[in-house]
Amino acid sequence: MLFVLGTGRNGSSLLSAILNNHPKVFISPEQYSLSKTIIKKRFGLNKNSISLANEFLSNSYHWKLKAHKGELDFSNCKTVQDFVLSLYRQEARLNNKQPTILGDKTPHNLQYFPFLSKCFPLAKFIFLVRNPFEVAASFKRLETTNNFELKKTLKQWNLTFEYFNLSKNQKTNSILVRYESLISNPEDTIERVFEFLELPGDAQTIVNANRDAEMLGLEKNVNHQNLNRPIGKKEPKEYTQSLTKKEVDLIEHETAKYNIEFQR
Repeated sequence: MLFVLGTGRNGSSLLSAILNNHPKVFISPEQYSLSKTIIKKRFGLNKNSISLANEFLSNSYHWKLKAHKGELDFSNCKTVQDFVLSLYRQEARLNNKQPTILGDKTPHNLQYFPFLSKCFPLAKFIFLVRNPFEVAASFKRLETTNNFELKKTLKQWNLTFEYFNLSKNQKTNSILVRYESLISNPEDTIERVFEFLELPGDAQTIVNANRDAEMLGLEKNVNHQNLNRPIGKKEPKEYTQSLTKKEVDLIEHETAKYNIEFQR
Protein backbone atom coordinates (compact mmCIF):
# COMPACT_ATOMS: atom_id res chain seq x y z
CA MET A 1 0.00 0.00 0.00
CA LEU A 2 1.16 3.53 -0.79
CA PHE A 3 -0.02 6.62 1.07
CA VAL A 4 0.58 10.18 -0.15
CA LEU A 5 0.32 12.35 2.98
CA GLY A 6 0.22 16.09 3.64
CA THR A 7 -2.11 19.05 3.79
CA GLY A 8 -4.77 19.78 1.22
CA ARG A 9 -3.61 21.92 -1.76
CA ASN A 10 -0.11 20.47 -1.47
CA GLY A 11 0.06 18.99 -4.96
CA SER A 12 -1.04 15.47 -4.05
CA SER A 13 -3.54 15.34 -6.92
CA LEU A 14 -0.85 16.29 -9.43
CA LEU A 15 1.65 13.79 -8.05
CA SER A 16 -0.99 11.06 -7.94
CA ALA A 17 -2.16 11.77 -11.48
CA ILE A 18 1.42 11.50 -12.72
CA LEU A 19 2.01 8.25 -10.83
CA ASN A 20 -1.26 6.85 -12.17
CA ASN A 21 0.28 7.08 -15.65
CA HIS A 22 2.48 4.17 -14.64
CA PRO A 23 0.76 0.86 -15.51
CA LYS A 24 1.76 -0.69 -12.19
CA VAL A 25 0.37 2.10 -9.96
CA PHE A 26 -3.20 2.89 -8.98
CA ILE A 27 -3.99 5.76 -6.60
CA SER A 28 -7.69 5.94 -5.84
CA PRO A 29 -10.11 8.84 -5.52
CA GLU A 30 -10.31 10.24 -2.01
CA GLN A 31 -12.23 8.66 0.86
CA TYR A 32 -12.86 9.72 4.44
CA SER A 33 -13.43 6.53 6.41
CA LEU A 34 -10.42 4.25 5.90
CA SER A 35 -9.21 4.28 9.50
CA LYS A 36 -12.74 3.84 10.84
CA THR A 37 -13.27 0.93 8.45
CA ILE A 38 -10.04 -0.74 9.59
CA ILE A 39 -11.02 -0.38 13.26
CA LYS A 40 -14.46 -1.87 12.67
CA LYS A 41 -13.00 -4.78 10.73
CA ARG A 42 -10.16 -5.44 13.16
CA PHE A 43 -12.34 -5.47 16.28
CA GLY A 44 -15.34 -7.18 14.71
CA LEU A 45 -17.65 -4.20 15.06
CA ASN A 46 -19.02 -5.04 11.64
CA LYS A 47 -18.28 -8.64 10.68
CA ASN A 48 -20.13 -8.46 7.36
CA SER A 49 -17.52 -7.51 4.75
CA ILE A 50 -20.08 -6.44 2.13
CA SER A 51 -21.91 -4.21 4.62
CA LEU A 52 -18.63 -2.67 5.81
CA ALA A 53 -17.48 -2.11 2.22
CA ASN A 54 -20.73 -0.33 1.40
CA GLU A 55 -20.27 1.86 4.47
CA PHE A 56 -16.74 2.69 3.31
CA LEU A 57 -17.95 3.53 -0.20
CA SER A 58 -20.67 5.83 1.14
CA ASN A 59 -17.85 8.01 2.52
CA SER A 60 -15.71 7.78 -0.59
CA TYR A 61 -15.77 10.35 -3.36
CA HIS A 62 -16.22 9.30 -6.98
CA TRP A 63 -15.27 5.66 -6.54
CA LYS A 64 -16.57 3.68 -9.53
CA LEU A 65 -17.08 0.74 -7.20
CA LYS A 66 -20.16 2.53 -5.83
CA ALA A 67 -22.05 1.59 -8.97
CA HIS A 68 -20.91 -2.04 -8.75
CA LYS A 69 -21.79 -2.90 -5.13
CA GLY A 70 -23.49 -6.10 -6.23
CA GLU A 71 -20.21 -7.38 -7.64
CA LEU A 72 -18.12 -6.97 -4.47
CA ASP A 73 -16.09 -10.04 -3.60
CA PHE A 74 -14.06 -10.59 -0.44
CA SER A 75 -14.06 -14.39 -0.48
CA ASN A 76 -10.27 -14.66 -0.35
CA CYS A 77 -9.73 -12.06 2.38
CA LYS A 78 -8.35 -13.50 5.61
CA THR A 79 -6.97 -10.34 7.26
CA VAL A 80 -7.88 -6.68 7.62
CA GLN A 81 -5.08 -5.83 5.19
CA ASP A 82 -6.51 -8.29 2.65
CA PHE A 83 -9.93 -6.65 2.94
CA VAL A 84 -8.60 -3.11 2.41
CA LEU A 85 -6.33 -4.10 -0.47
CA SER A 86 -9.21 -5.96 -2.09
CA LEU A 87 -11.35 -2.80 -2.03
CA TYR A 88 -8.64 -0.80 -3.78
CA ARG A 89 -7.82 -3.64 -6.18
CA GLN A 90 -11.47 -3.94 -7.24
CA GLU A 91 -11.60 -0.17 -7.83
CA ALA A 92 -8.41 -0.42 -9.88
CA ARG A 93 -9.93 -3.09 -12.12
CA LEU A 94 -12.86 -0.79 -12.89
CA ASN A 95 -10.23 1.68 -14.11
CA ASN A 96 -8.71 -1.01 -16.35
CA LYS A 97 -5.60 -1.40 -14.23
CA GLN A 98 -3.88 -4.38 -12.64
CA PRO A 99 -1.33 -2.61 -10.44
CA THR A 100 1.30 -3.94 -8.09
CA ILE A 101 1.09 -0.73 -6.04
CA LEU A 102 -2.26 0.42 -4.64
CA GLY A 103 -2.39 3.92 -3.19
CA ASP A 104 -4.43 6.61 -1.48
CA LYS A 105 -3.86 10.37 -1.42
CA THR A 106 -6.60 11.54 0.97
CA PRO A 107 -5.28 14.47 3.11
CA HIS A 108 -7.41 13.20 6.01
CA ASN A 109 -5.07 10.19 6.31
CA LEU A 110 -2.22 12.35 7.63
CA GLN A 111 -3.59 12.53 11.17
CA TYR A 112 -3.81 8.72 11.26
CA PHE A 113 -0.24 8.05 10.15
CA PRO A 114 0.86 6.27 13.38
CA PHE A 115 -2.20 4.00 13.15
CA LEU A 116 -1.85 3.32 9.42
CA SER A 117 1.86 2.56 9.69
CA LYS A 118 1.08 -0.12 12.29
CA CYS A 119 -1.81 -1.57 10.28
CA PHE A 120 0.32 -1.68 7.11
CA PRO A 121 3.91 -2.33 8.24
CA LEU A 122 5.02 -2.91 4.64
CA ALA A 123 3.35 0.25 3.32
CA LYS A 124 5.28 3.13 1.78
CA PHE A 125 4.57 6.76 2.68
CA ILE A 126 5.24 9.85 0.57
CA PHE A 127 5.14 12.99 2.71
CA LEU A 128 4.44 15.80 0.25
CA VAL A 129 5.11 19.36 1.44
CA ARG A 130 4.50 22.71 -0.20
CA ASN A 131 5.45 26.25 0.77
CA PRO A 132 2.92 27.02 3.57
CA PHE A 133 2.24 30.49 2.16
CA GLU A 134 1.28 28.96 -1.18
CA VAL A 135 -0.85 26.31 0.53
CA ALA A 136 -2.83 29.02 2.31
CA ALA A 137 -3.13 31.15 -0.83
CA SER A 138 -4.30 28.15 -2.84
CA PHE A 139 -7.05 27.45 -0.30
CA LYS A 140 -8.17 31.07 -0.46
CA ARG A 141 -8.35 30.94 -4.28
CA LEU A 142 -10.67 27.93 -4.28
CA GLU A 143 -13.97 28.46 -6.05
CA THR A 144 -15.54 26.47 -3.23
CA THR A 145 -14.40 27.78 0.16
CA ASN A 146 -14.54 24.36 1.89
CA ASN A 147 -14.62 26.17 5.27
CA PHE A 148 -10.91 26.94 5.15
CA GLU A 149 -9.33 27.41 8.59
CA LEU A 150 -5.79 28.79 8.41
CA LYS A 151 -4.63 27.64 11.84
CA LYS A 152 -5.91 24.11 11.23
CA THR A 153 -4.07 23.97 7.89
CA LEU A 154 -0.84 25.20 9.47
CA LYS A 155 -1.16 22.54 12.16
CA GLN A 156 -1.42 19.91 9.42
CA TRP A 157 1.58 21.42 7.65
CA ASN A 158 3.69 21.07 10.81
CA LEU A 159 2.29 17.59 11.36
CA THR A 160 3.61 16.52 7.96
CA PHE A 161 7.17 17.20 9.15
CA GLU A 162 6.55 15.77 12.62
CA TYR A 163 5.22 12.50 11.24
CA PHE A 164 7.93 12.30 8.60
CA ASN A 165 10.53 12.57 11.36
CA LEU A 166 8.59 9.94 13.34
CA SER A 167 8.58 7.66 10.30
CA LYS A 168 12.36 7.91 10.07
CA ASN A 169 12.76 7.19 13.79
CA GLN A 170 10.58 4.09 13.60
CA LYS A 171 12.19 3.03 10.32
CA THR A 172 8.99 3.25 8.31
CA ASN A 173 9.52 3.20 4.54
CA SER A 174 9.02 6.88 3.77
CA ILE A 175 10.24 9.76 1.65
CA LEU A 176 9.83 13.54 1.81
CA VAL A 177 8.96 15.23 -1.50
CA ARG A 178 8.67 18.97 -2.02
CA TYR A 179 5.99 20.30 -4.34
CA GLU A 180 8.39 22.97 -5.52
CA SER A 181 10.77 20.26 -6.74
CA LEU A 182 7.94 18.50 -8.54
CA ILE A 183 7.13 21.73 -10.37
CA SER A 184 10.66 22.91 -11.15
CA ASN A 185 12.24 19.49 -11.82
CA PRO A 186 9.38 17.07 -12.49
CA GLU A 187 11.39 14.37 -14.24
CA ASP A 188 14.12 14.22 -11.57
CA THR A 189 11.50 14.22 -8.81
CA ILE A 190 9.47 11.41 -10.37
CA GLU A 191 12.66 9.45 -11.00
CA ARG A 192 13.43 9.76 -7.29
CA VAL A 193 9.89 8.59 -6.42
CA PHE A 194 10.25 5.64 -8.83
CA GLU A 195 13.46 4.61 -7.09
CA PHE A 196 11.70 4.83 -3.72
CA LEU A 197 8.81 2.69 -5.01
CA GLU A 198 11.24 0.33 -6.78
CA LEU A 199 9.42 0.89 -10.05
CA PRO A 200 10.95 0.59 -13.50
CA GLY A 201 9.93 3.16 -16.08
CA ASP A 202 10.92 6.28 -17.96
CA ALA A 203 10.15 9.31 -15.81
CA GLN A 204 10.10 11.68 -18.79
CA THR A 205 7.44 9.63 -20.57
CA ILE A 206 5.31 9.33 -17.42
CA VAL A 207 5.52 13.05 -16.64
CA ASN A 208 4.66 14.16 -20.18
CA ALA A 209 1.80 11.70 -20.72
CA ASN A 210 -1.80 12.93 -20.57
CA ARG A 211 -3.01 12.80 -16.96
CA ASP A 212 -6.32 11.05 -16.27
CA ALA A 213 -8.33 13.22 -13.88
CA GLU A 214 -11.23 10.78 -14.05
CA MET A 215 -9.22 8.04 -12.36
CA LEU A 216 -8.96 10.32 -9.32
CA GLY A 217 -12.60 11.39 -9.62
CA LEU A 218 -11.56 14.96 -10.44
CA GLU A 219 -12.64 15.39 -14.07
CA LYS A 220 -15.51 17.72 -13.07
CA ASN A 221 -13.85 19.32 -10.05
CA VAL A 222 -13.51 23.08 -10.61
CA ASN A 223 -10.62 23.23 -8.14
CA HIS A 224 -8.45 20.87 -10.19
CA GLN A 225 -8.76 22.36 -13.66
CA ASN A 226 -4.96 22.76 -13.89
CA LEU A 227 -4.33 19.04 -13.43
CA ASN A 228 -3.63 18.37 -17.09
CA ARG A 229 -1.80 21.56 -17.94
CA PRO A 230 1.95 21.49 -18.64
CA ILE A 231 4.02 21.62 -15.48
CA GLY A 232 5.95 24.85 -15.17
CA LYS A 233 7.70 26.89 -12.53
CA LYS A 234 5.49 29.60 -11.06
CA GLU A 235 6.51 33.14 -10.30
CA PRO A 236 7.97 33.49 -6.78
CA LYS A 237 5.85 34.95 -3.97
CA GLU A 238 2.61 34.54 -5.87
CA TYR A 239 0.90 34.18 -2.50
CA THR A 240 1.41 37.89 -1.75
CA GLN A 241 -1.51 38.63 -4.07
CA SER A 242 -3.90 36.49 -2.02
CA LEU A 243 -2.81 36.78 1.62
CA THR A 244 -3.16 39.67 4.03
CA LYS A 245 -0.22 40.85 6.13
CA LYS A 246 -1.92 39.38 9.19
CA GLU A 247 -2.15 36.00 7.49
CA VAL A 248 1.47 36.14 6.32
CA ASP A 249 2.63 36.99 9.84
CA LEU A 250 0.56 34.13 11.30
CA ILE A 251 1.97 31.63 8.81
CA GLU A 252 5.50 32.81 9.48
CA HIS A 253 5.02 32.42 13.24
CA GLU A 254 3.20 29.07 13.21
CA THR A 255 5.56 27.33 10.77
CA ALA A 256 8.86 28.75 12.04
CA LYS A 257 10.07 25.40 13.39
CA TYR A 258 10.06 23.69 9.98
CA ASN A 259 10.06 26.61 7.58
CA ILE A 260 13.81 27.05 7.08
CA GLU A 261 13.51 25.61 3.55
CA PHE A 262 10.61 27.84 2.66
CA GLN A 263 11.64 31.29 3.84
CA ARG A 264 9.95 34.18 2.07
